[in-house]
Amino acid sequence: MLYAVQGVFTLTLYSDPPNSYRLAMRLNLFCWLSVLAAVCFAPGLAAEDRGGLKAIDLAGGQVPAAPLNTAVFTPVAATKPGNKFPGRLVLAPHADGGRIDVLRDGRDRTDLPANRVDQLPPMAFDLVQSGDDLVPLQRGLVSGTHPYWEWFVGPGKAWDEPGDAGWTRAVLPFALQERNQNCTHNGLLSFLYRSDGRVSQVYYQVGSETCTYLRVDLWGMAPASTSFATEPVAGATVAAFRRERGRRLPVRPMAQLASDFPGADPAAFTPPSVDDVTVYGLVADGVHYRAGCETRHGPYPLCDELHLPSYSTAKSVYAGLGVMRMARLWPEFPGQAIASQVTACGLGDGRWSDVSVDDALDMTTGNFVSSTYMADEDDLVWNFLRAESHADKASVACGEYPRAATPGNTWVYHTSDTYLVATAMNAFLQARRGVGQDAYRDLLVDDLWRPLGLSPVTHTTLRTFDAVAQGFGGLGLTFLPDDVARIGQFLGVAGGRIDGQAMFDAEMLDQALFRGAGATPEHKATALFAYSNGFWGAPGHVWAGCENDTWIPHMSGFGGITIALLPNGMTYYVFADSGQFQWSEAAAEANRQRDFCS
Repeated sequence: MLYAVQGVFTLTLYSDPPNSYRLAMRLNLFCWLSVLAAVCFAPGLAAEDRGGLKAIDLAGGQVPAAPLNTAVFTPVAATKPGNKFPGRLVLAPHADGGRIDVLRDGRDRTDLPANRVDQLPPMAFDLVQSGDDLVPLQRGLVSGTHPYWEWFVGPGKAWDEPGDAGWTRAVLPFALQERNQNCTHNGLLSFLYRSDGRVSQVYYQVGSETCTYLRVDLWGMAPASTSFATEPVAGATVAAFRRERGRRLPVRPMAQLASDFPGADPAAFTPPSVDDVTVYGLVADGVHYRAGCETRHGPYPLCDELHLPSYSTAKSVYAGLGVMRMARLWPEFPGQAIASQVTACGLGDGRWSDVSVDDALDMTTGNFVSSTYMADEDDLVWNFLRAESHADKASVACGEYPRAATPGNTWVYHTSDTYLVATAMNAFLQARRGVGQDAYRDLLVDDLWRPLGLSPVTHTTLRTFDAVAQGFGGLGLTFLPDDVARIGQFLGVAGGRIDGQAMFDAEMLDQALFRGAGATPEHKATALFAYSNGFWGAPGHVWAGCENDTWIPHMSGFGGITIALLPNGMTYYVFADSGQFQWSEAAAEANRQRDFCS
């Protein structure tokens, strides 16, 4: 039986649907199939041409032969929605309902049928409708039974169109993320609904990603069903979303830099291989100048809700800031030996007994095979990444690399070292505050992200698939564009303070931002670049022609991700998957507008 509650939409993930769900699916299946016979939809349904996504297509049409232009997801001649979303929406994709166009598959992900890369996972969403907003109750990463994909859903829009015959049209942004990895593919969902629970098929389309090795278009129709459910936190969900949206930085087109900063050249901030760029932007004087979020099929119409993978920027945001936060609360923490905090590293040869948390954060453990730049990471990181349990990841991280140098001296990049830092953070925190504490949730989300008003997307991280649920530390976060902009301003302008209160150990933050007592880097990663406390330093003095050494602190992620905290208070970021990290021209142009050499 269905129970109506106006405006509440609850989504739940089903792997083995109960009988009531099967019955609802049959009823809705009958409804949208009978649309063609005018049982569910009124005559004249297809009067408005939506360029390939008319109401009749959503009712029971065929899957398009190719992905549609993203304009079909954008309100046209729209009016406020006349229907309230009724309740629970469940998507039940089937194997022959979707299409895939493989554009790049550098690791043969689509060659293995068991991966089912071409199929959406069964999905369900908890949504609350408020006006024309559709707000999910769960915004973070959702895991299910699909062998390859996990997923996100973001706030969407609802509106009425003349050609939809009294039905309300909806669009929701969503993203697919590779299981146990950070590749993220952005998409859109569109469907029609009535307040009484009737719903059309859902058209889905994925046409952009931040992923160097897998580029695919996915599109198709998925049967859907709804039911009604009471959700006691619906009002709180809407209120939280409105607070979040109200705190976002104002957004202007990148081209407007030319008028807001006379003489500025917006083209200087355009990354190379622009076809491989998900989004890029510059934050200056509290304004977020952002380029369009382009897909292969037109602009992404909900750019504010675009999901962006952290990859190794998590080494800065999770591990770096996490250790600095803990050092503020417990100054002795960075000096703790890894072996004393990570059980798996208590090896008989003692190779981790003299390696401190600070050494591991700096990538100077002294345990490595080769000191050649990125040789160890390129050769051995997949052994670590493929492991799914904490025991297996810790075993690889502790045992993969032999002692080769005195700790604290030789810089060698290992994602697994940062995993040990994240593990040590939890062990130390639980020893001080009790079992059940989690460093990411309790010291970063609760102490930093919530007070800053960042999106709930930042509240989840990739974790091991076991009872330990250890956060990865070195990858696995997800951001919205505004999250990136405001993290940059929090560090680069507010100096890591919230309401005037310092949140980090001052000395460690200076080292990470290459300023004050930390202006001279402790460790050089290459001839040009430095590394400290999980942050990179770029040679601003070389790029901008400064007379004195001027380091640009930045976060860097696999494939072409950069978040640069320019010393003049600006933040420049790029999310791309071209494999290129070329932003020296952007730094020089920012310096030309506002000198950071001095």
